[in-house]
Amino acid sequence: MKSNFPAILSSIILSAMLNPHVHAAENEPDNHDHDETVQHGSHEHGHARLTIATTDSGAEITLETPAANIFGFEHLASSDEEHHVVHEAVEKLNTGNSLFNFDEKAECEQGKVDIDSNIASAHDKEKHDHDEHAEKHDTDEEEKHDHDEHAEKHDADEEEKHDHDEHDHVSESTHSNVDVSWTFTCKKAEAISQIETQLFKAFPKGFERLDLEWITQTASGAEQLKADGIIKFKQ
Repeated sequence: MKSNFPAILSSIILSAMLNPHVHAAENEPDNHDHDETVQHGSHEHGHARLTIATTDSGAEITLETPAANIFGFEHLASSDEEHHVVHEAVEKLNTGNSLFNFDEKAECEQGKVDIDSNIASAHDKEKHDHDEHAEKHDTDEEEKHDHDEHAEKHDADEEEKHDHDEHDHVSESTHSNVDVSWTFTCKKAEAISQIETQLFKAFPKGFERLDLEWITQTASGAEQLKADGIIKFKQ
């Protein structure tokens, strides 16, 4: 599924440029390191970029990270164990309510989630193809006259497996990223004054540092997170 990162980040930058009331925060909790020039765009395992923007109706949160931080590897899953790892990780990403805790008085609920990952997409496709193949196999067992068609399908599957193996070989030497965006709708969005992150807990072997940028209607800030904690939006 295609991510809407460019639109969200462009909106954040434009808002900061046009809103004269927005100022940088000076909030420095123990697990936050402020850095006036946070570097982005590099593919470094353990590091990721987190962007939070509050809106009139809630909040938009985006995560840009190397796939290794989420899955523990950057090639397409091939074994049952690796497919299980991908499945579990995607399940975690889809439950944004467990990754980000808002002020209770804001009454926020998770809405849309977009996950842009070639590893997750390949996992979903292979699972779908496997289910279709199993269903086809059952039908062939009942209808012997389809034997020739089944043999032809088997040859096609072998060829597809060969292509898949070649693709895996190529994937071993390339970087892979995961882009995720969460939309939260809040009944009292104006009451959002802080958000608590749970990403380090959810992926304990993945994240070492998150480069955070956030913006509200009246303030903005950039800092580094090295552990889960509460991000307070300085007004």
